[in-house]
Amino acid sequence: MVKGAQGKETVLSAEPPWDLISSDLGTICTGAAFVDANTGYVPIAQNGVGTSIQKSTDGGVTWTDDETAEPFSLLLLDIAARKGSNGNDNVAVVGALSLEFSLDGAQTFNSSLGPLGAGQCIRTVGLSGFAAVGAWGLLNEANGVAYSPDFGITYSATNISVLRADTRYGAFPSATNWYITAGDWPGEGADDTPCDDPPCGTAPRAGSRVRPGDYVNDVAHGATLVKKQGARVHLLKEPSGALKWAAVRRGRLHSANAGVEAPIEDWEAQIATTVDGGKTWKLAFSRMNQFYFNGIECSTDQHCCAVAEFQNNATSGGTYVWCTSDGGATWTDTFADMDPNSSLIDIAAVGPLEYWAVGGEYGLVGFKSPSFYHTTDGGVSWAISPAPASMEFQYAIAVDCAANTCWANLLDVLTQESSLARVNFTGTA
Repeated sequence: MVKGAQGKETVLSAEPPWDLISSDLGTICTGAAFVDANTGYVPIAQNGVGTSIQKSTDGGVTWTDDETAEPFSLLLLDIAARKGSNGNDNVAVVGALSLEFSLDGAQTFNSSLGPLGAGQCIRTVGLSGFAAVGAWGLLNEANGVAYSPDFGITYSATNISVLRADTRYGAFPSATNWYITAGDWPGEGADDTPCDDPPCGTAPRAGSRVRPGDYVNDVAHGATLVKKQGARVHLLKEPSGALKWAAVRRGRLHSANAGVEAPIEDWEAQIATTVDGGKTWKLAFSRMNQFYFNGIECSTDQHCCAVAEFQNNATSGGTYVWCTSDGGATWTDTFADMDPNSSLIDIAAVGPLEYWAVGGEYGLVGFKSPSFYHTTDGGVSWAISPAPASMEFQYAIAVDCAANTCWANLLDVLTQESSLARVNFTGTA
């Protein structure tokens, strides 16, 4: 069942059709940045070749064949661009241990100065800024935003301390008003370094998540440390806000008292907001044990929508869109699809209260088809644009829009090929 605001069923009305306009964009192409209806850029990773940034001047139908000269990078995951005052577009990319920029329309790229880290989301900020969302720094890792005020040349990282979950995506509707989504899911931290034997670094700080299995008492998933009364008794705060003392199990002293947070064992969804360009942050949304957030976008400083999802098993799961119209003070679930095979990953604003959200439907093996949802009233009602047969077995992993055109990156996990889809629409702008 797909529903909009106040439980109203989503109208499956006739929507502008999406067309598959280019295919075989490499093994991985998870972002696109268009500065107008014709000119756009994509980051590409090709198995056995490496990474490149390519440019299109015909709306994404064809792309430059030659790889753009760029610094070495392991993987490029997202891209942002703006029209430059001198006629050359300003482009920035983010990936694994990589932040890069171009001031000449992607003819050349240079490594940005700033913290090493990894992110899957980069956006333009104001007239000359870029902001990348992710984990920054190698020793004192910042879970937050790497911000550049100078066209991507230099970045500084900000740790958003009000967030427990890992930062995911960001929306930057103005130079001062920013929104950051965060999310964790069961097993997300399963590959964290184990810490069962000393030495294991510094002691866990107040607010660190604890492992419920380390304690004799029943401890709720998501509980955090308040303080330790010696090594064997800890004061914990549960997600409900309740405080409780808990005794550490025999044989778990090292695990409970060492300096690595427990692997994530629950769903967690959070949104942080700032109105002063990242100087101070407020926790605007927090929900445990239900879902996690992916992309977020804003049509104004006050109106934003974020997509979320979860999947517990083959019969339990679904997707949501949560929207705010008051700058993050309150949030409304405007869309819910409780099909366990559904997924939503990204969203883009195309005008006042108008958004496109994208994702896909799981099949027996991999993905069955991409999903495209459209609202022109800020999420009060949603309509679906059915995917054509040419997009079978693909997943829409990112969306970008310029004027009354949107582009979606499609991934085929079976063939390991990336494609690009496009829609043209009247719009409300």
